[in-house]
Amino acid sequence: MPFNRSTFVYLLVLTSFLWGCKTTNPAPEIVPSQTFSADALRQDLNFTSRTIQEVHPAFYNQPEIVTSFQQQIDSLKNTMDHRLNRQEFFLKLAPEITAIQDGHTTVGLPWKEVNYYLKNNGRIFPFDIIFGEDGTYVYRNYSKKDQIKAGLKIRSINETPVKEIKTKFTAMFAGKNKAWRLRRMEKQSDFFKALLWINYQWVDTFDIVFSHDGQSYQETVMGISRSALRSQRDSTAHPPFNFTPVDEKTGLLTINYFGEDKKKYDRFLTSSFEQINRSDIDNLIIDIRDNAGGNSDQAEELLSYLADAPFLLETSVAPRASSQFKKKMKQRIPGLVRWLPLQYFDKRGRTIWRAEEGSLVEVEDTPIQPKAPSKRFKGKLYVLINEGTFSTATTFASAVKRKKLGTLIGRETGGEGGTFYAHPLSFQLPNTKLSLRVSSMKFQLGPDSEGDESIGVLPDSTIPQNIGNEIRQIDTILQECKIHIKKLARVVPEVRYPHN
Repeated sequence: MPFNRSTFVYLLVLTSFLWGCKTTNPAPEIVPSQTFSADALRQDLNFTSRTIQEVHPAFYNQPEIVTSFQQQIDSLKNTMDHRLNRQEFFLKLAPEITAIQDGHTTVGLPWKEVNYYLKNNGRIFPFDIIFGEDGTYVYRNYSKKDQIKAGLKIRSINETPVKEIKTKFTAMFAGKNKAWRLRRMEKQSDFFKALLWINYQWVDTFDIVFSHDGQSYQETVMGISRSALRSQRDSTAHPPFNFTPVDEKTGLLTINYFGEDKKKYDRFLTSSFEQINRSDIDNLIIDIRDNAGGNSDQAEELLSYLADAPFLLETSVAPRASSQFKKKMKQRIPGLVRWLPLQYFDKRGRTIWRAEEGSLVEVEDTPIQPKAPSKRFKGKLYVLINEGTFSTATTFASAVKRKKLGTLIGRETGGEGGTFYAHPLSFQLPNTKLSLRVSSMKFQLGPDSEGDESIGVLPDSTIPQNIGNEIRQIDTILQECKIHIKKLARVVPEVRYPHN
């Protein structure tokens, strides 16, 4: 998430308080078959509504938004007239959270029940899928029916149209950009498989209607166990970051995640840019496709090798000084020194601590200094993006575009390119124990829209999705970037910049 400044310890330590973090007081064990009374469910809804309204920056001083959201929750409460299990409650609550249109504000799936089912030899949907503009396709087949090839369009599952399933599942994932929500269910993500079980309780077999070249046919396919799925999947480890020369003049720097070990990451960048400069690389391609974010410090570190002047990753940052925000700040301080007023040791921490409860506090940030000229890259920069580029990865792409450091190639980012919300605080609903994450900070990257309908950061050169190539593992975006570089090399004389 953005704004992890090493000098601002309170915001930095909040990054460890994320979904799935262990607490010092473990919650009571949830039995997979457990159901909850209508009163207990309404209590969870009250907690959800109150927490979001008090913590989320979008709700500050916005009575219309508050009223609309409260009406949705009240309407949902009115339907709570019988006992529900966690899966059933999740299906009702998740669309209300999605309606906020913030990818960092989420209710967690009931994974405990899913894992219990799988641990007891439960079978799940035996295909990875990929979404195209005109349908849903098999990306990989794990079933025993070899005649079902990747690229077949899926029309229906157990007599339910896939279009209907897709619409329902998209409402379960948070995020303003629909393409980002769809991307989270594709390929080796198991969200689609889990949601099929949570929504429909389909087990053992699946009756699927496929189509190809205008012809439809049905197959009954056995589900697959988790162990069998894992054994068939590519076990090759994909490193979080990697540098490879493309040719004598071009290098490819891939960053799959901005959240790995800081020391390893910093060493990687140091050695990579030493190699880039030593090899007189003219063209650098940075691939942040399907990078879901991480630590903004790492995005800033990468930018420091590319920028020639001091820069800010975001144009403005505003935490909401809620009681929950302040409480989390205090809780993350080691217990032995928690009695000290440490919040006053830092100017920005002091500003937030003294602010009126619930207000938005715009904080000043110190510009990041670029590396010494001898360490920086001075050639042509290309950044590859797509709908899987989210959070910190989006802020990186936005900064590259805003500072005119390079050319963005690919498709619109999944993360917002203007105003967005992040730095979620983690909570647990009091009765069902479902996890709840709520954004606590507002960020501004640039204009709220670069075009009539854009949500994310737009590429300078758009490469449409090619489903066939994706299935065949042909990287269309990277290919087009290489073609672009070769065209420029034929018309632009080579210019070498001295390394001071």
